[in-house]
Amino acid sequence: MSVRTAVVLAAGEGTRLRPLTRNRPKPMLPAANRPILEHVLDALVEAGMEQLVLVVGYRRDRVQEYFGPTYRDVPIEYVIQDKQLGSGHALLQAREAVDEAHVVVNGDRLVEAASVRTVVETFESDDAPATLAVIERPSVRQYGAVVLRDRDIADIVEKPQTDEYRLINAGIYAFEASIFEAIDATDRHEGELALTDTIADLIEDSRVRGVRTEGMWVDATYPWDLLEVCAEVLARGRVDQPEREDQVWVDDAATVHEAATLRPPVVVGPDAEIGPGAVVGPTVAVGRNGTVGANVTLERTVLDADSRVGAGST
Repeated sequence: MSVRTAVVLAAGEGTRLRPLTRNRPKPMLPAANRPILEHVLDALVEAGMEQLVLVVGYRRDRVQEYFGPTYRDVPIEYVIQDKQLGSGHALLQAREAVDEAHVVVNGDRLVEAASVRTVVETFESDDAPATLAVIERPSVRQYGAVVLRDRDIADIVEKPQTDEYRLINAGIYAFEASIFEAIDATDRHEGELALTDTIADLIEDSRVRGVRTEGMWVDATYPWDLLEVCAEVLARGRVDQPEREDQVWVDDAATVHEAATLRPPVVVGPDAEIGPGAVVGPTVAVGRNGTVGANVTLERTVLDADSRVGAGST
């Protein structure tokens, strides 16, 4: 069974990231100087996906206008979740667009292409109707825990009250097309349909294969988490701009004054301007058309697109 279609859940608002999500969905927030969702699509394309289905909802125009009908020559189909009624409900919106086995990922978490490939290869070589990636974390309370027994998921613990757990749901799945029927049969809680509830039902009724993954896995829950996202992206060199020197990436359309200093790691996006005497970095991402004035000191900062830092600021 070959898996070449990916469904990306990108309809969420991200209320805990306000005010940054007032005019855009969470997946369009910057991971360094590119949207989080763009990094997610990179991972899927590099993992061999040949069709992308994006479930969009809140401020969906920002997603559709940015990516258009294709991404890196891979066709995109958009389906709409009008009301955010849970992750299971979001996946259910893709039912008419997907009639075969497929990958499902969250559009607001950075993941590695290698992790997606591991899930796909495990799913293709097994007879379980679902495969779920798990990743080890020192604290699981923010995400919920999973219990892995041999090669199968034995339990999903939504709000663990102890520190005995170390594995979390990485949000990378491979499903047979029958997942849509399983979601339909899942009980709603307070009007919402959670994908984890469907998986819990599958654990009881059949099997859910679990596979450990490693590598980049970063989630932004609050605005300040974007700093950690940026640091992770820069540490791994996940940027499009040419590398001017070690860990210093500057777009060809950017202007950096000869008297400015760039301290790695730092990335400067297209049409950005760095003024004289400015010291930018380490761990700084300057977005498209961003302006850093003269004699500015900027460290551990994500400067969003079209933002301006006045002269002499720290």
